Amino acid sequence: MKVKDKMTRNVVTVRPDNSLKEALDLMKQRFINRLPVLDNGVLVGMIVKNDIEKALHRPGCYPETPVSWIMTQNIITVHPDDDLISAATIFKNRKISALPVLDGDKLVGIITDTDIIKTFIEIMRTKSFN
Repeated sequence: MKVKDKMTRNVVTVRPDNSLKEALDLMKQRFINRLPVLDNGVLVGMIVKNDIEKALHRPGCYPETPVSWIMTQNIITVHPDDDLISAATIFKNRKISALPVLDGDKLVGIITDTDIIKTFIEIMRTKSFN
């Protein structure tokens, strides 16, 4: 099974100059926990809901602070044709929960640890255990 079979294709993103409040509001509206950060269509980072919430409790960090100030840079990515085992291994080894899916330089999806777990459950339900 490939990443492209289980990834989310319509990825919600933000720009580096979006505020933390804008990103957090978008996450709450869309019921998501992480957003790829694109600058002119190029992936430059990831922002996670928990990181925003922590940052907003630090002195000197305000809701208007740009996403670029706290986003994770140098993002690990996968290709749509990579297998799910490779993605799951990256999640485990790197202790991360989401991977942007790039085809060349273009963001075409995102796959999360939840997608992998759902797939595992589907597979296990179809197996017969004697």
